[in-house]
Amino acid sequence: MGSKYIPLSVVPPDYDQNLLSDEVIIIAYVEMAILYMLILLCLAWLFRYRHDKTVINSQPPLMVLVLVGMTVATTSIGMLTADDSGRNDLDPSSACIALPILFFLGLQITLAALIGKAYRIYKLFNNPKLRRAAVPLNRAFFVVIGAVLLQLALCLVWALAYPLHWKRDITLAD
Repeated sequence: MGSKYIPLSVVPPDYDQNLLSDEVIIIAYVEMAILYMLILLCLAWLFRYRHDKTVINSQPPLMVLVLVGMTVATTSIGMLTADDSGRNDLDPSSACIALPILFFLGLQITLAALIGKAYRIYKLFNNPKLRRAAVPLNRAFFVVIGAVLLQLALCLVWALAYPLHWKRDITLAD
């Protein structure tokens, strides 16, 4: 019978691990930092002009949700830097699971906030009697919360049923 363990006396073959270079990892983190700074700049602008008529009509709470979604999606870039070289603290298997969940969740938050904004505009203009109408913000939030909960449920089922794992296969050896 064979063994699935390699004896200590056997030296494993050399192989190309195709690890990310330091430059690529630095570029990824610089890109993340630039995106975070742009998100903070947009948030500061939103706060600075919060009493302006244009910003008030732009539905600031939903604009903040767009920025939150962008922040969550931007965080997924850091998961791309995980490998088994030991250069960072990211566990490759955890990063494999977190990458699509963070990206899709951030995208869903952003899109749901935009759909919530569009829903409010639709309700205002779909007014056959042309009366003054107000669409409460909580209806738009129900759209956002429903979409995000659906996305979380799908990601949870995916992560539990078919979890992603980091695995290195040596396909060619001397």
